[in-house]
Amino acid sequence: MLYDPAWKMHDYVIVKGRISNDFILRFKDKVNKVSISDDFPIISLKSPFSSIYTRLQFLNSIKNYDEIYGNIFELKLRACKAKLFQLDDGLMTKRMVEGNLNRKINNLKFRNNLFFRVFLNVDYNFDAKRYTFIIPDSYQNKKKLSCECINLGKKINELSTDDYSAICEIYGFSPTKLKGKSILMLQPFFEDRLVSSLEYEINMYKEILKSEGVLENELYIKPHPRSKVDYKKYFQESEFIPKDFPYELLVRKSANNKFNKVLSINSSGIEEFSTISEEVVNFGTENFKELEFSPMLRF
Repeated sequence: MLYDPAWKMHDYVIVKGRISNDFILRFKDKVNKVSISDDFPIISLKSPFSSIYTRLQFLNSIKNYDEIYGNIFELKLRACKAKLFQLDDGLMTKRMVEGNLNRKINNLKFRNNLFFRVFLNVDYNFDAKRYTFIIPDSYQNKKKLSCECINLGKKINELSTDDYSAICEIYGFSPTKLKGKSILMLQPFFEDRLVSSLEYEINMYKEILKSEGVLENELYIKPHPRSKVDYKKYFQESEFIPKDFPYELLVRKSANNKFNKVLSINSSGIEEFSTISEEVVNFGTENFKELEFSPMLRF
């Protein structure tokens, strides 16, 4: 949406999972065409037949396009006539352009077998030179790859009020509600098996709020996009930002977007809120012995 002003004119393939049905319905009303897929079009060894069918459907659907944007790396395409644009997908994309990607792939020989390569257009060998990367300008392009850099904060702040509101509307939330409030950014520690129980994770957040003097009825909570936990059961007095609402849209300099505190245990990029908040706190993990140590940082 920020990269291409003509985003409403494009066709989209949306994979359910991180994206809510409410978002999909709102998005379909704004753009040219939307196709919905229940699964990402990769080969799953747990459900091989259904994943092969999904893969073949996807390969057929992209034949008529000149450009494909998205998390192209995960498509594992052996060959494609279209120009491929890898959109930023967080830490993984950052490691690609900085030359630090070291991802172990289980059963690699089987996944790269001749049948998959020829008939399902699969290639698990990573060649970054096949892509054009669309990334934040804060990344260091150490591998001298083909990159188009975007200053997300600048792009968002350059939007007119109407254009900004229109994008926020698609994601189902108006940041103007946050004026004077605090925000707690959650991470899926229990779902990622980094802590022993969901109760332990919830207690970490409760301890942060108590330590920082933030009341739950003055708090907005932003769950991680990947999380499936219903945190509303544990924070009944708080309000919630939709989990698929991009946090970057919150970082907009405006008289209506001045927050009290922005809190997290250890979120990357949280310092971006420092110019529009009274205080930003990466609480760190010194008090949470089940997690690897990270220091407290205040901005």
